[in-house]
Amino acid sequence: MYRYTSKIIAIVMAAYGGLAVAQHQHAPLPVVQAPVAASPAQSMMAAPTGSPAASATRPVVSAIARYRRFDAAEPLADWRQVNKTVQEIGGWRAYAKEAAIANSAAVPAGGTK
Repeated sequence: MYRYTSKIIAIVMAAYGGLAVAQHQHAPLPVVQAPVAASPAQSMMAAPTGSPAASATRPVVSAIARYRRFDAAEPLADWRQVNKTVQEIGGWRAYAKEAAIANSAAVPAGGTK
């Protein structure tokens, strides 16, 4: 039984070695140069040229501003019941819709989403 073990290991290692070589034998991808901005913050805040938002700046809202601190007095719920409630209201998509509505309400008139 043990004399076949080393042969099996050698065969498996050879097969995996061949797969590793086969995975790396492909044509190289073309190199694409990204435009360089003065800073990452400026590139994120830059509006497309010619758009109405190019001259107006969007207000920056910090994620920490909406942080809700842990409240030990708030009662904990049973996780099974919470999961059942989430399933009944539509799962994660319901929370995504709520967040989208809240974010669209935070955008001032004339701003872009």
